[in-house]
Amino acid sequence: MWAGTEQGHDAENAPSPQMVADAVLQLLQTQVSARPFRTTVDGTGLNPVIEAVNEAREKAMQHIYGAYGMDAMLEVKQG
Repeated sequence: MWAGTEQGHDAENAPSPQMVADAVLQLLQTQVSARPFRTTVDGTGLNPVIEAVNEAREKAMQHIYGAYGMDAMLEVKQG
């Protein structure tokens, strides 16, 4: 069951910590109001699945906050 996971993380195919550093740098260089709530950093090839889950979660969060009249809490205030 875990053979694929182990194979994806062996020394030759291990995800690089540089991926995380690059993602953080990209976030820091992005305008505050344009930064996403979540960022996917994945070296296992699961990006499409993870991003689909994050997108569904984002839509649900917007709907729930909006239903309770709290959607302004999802906006970044400048200053």
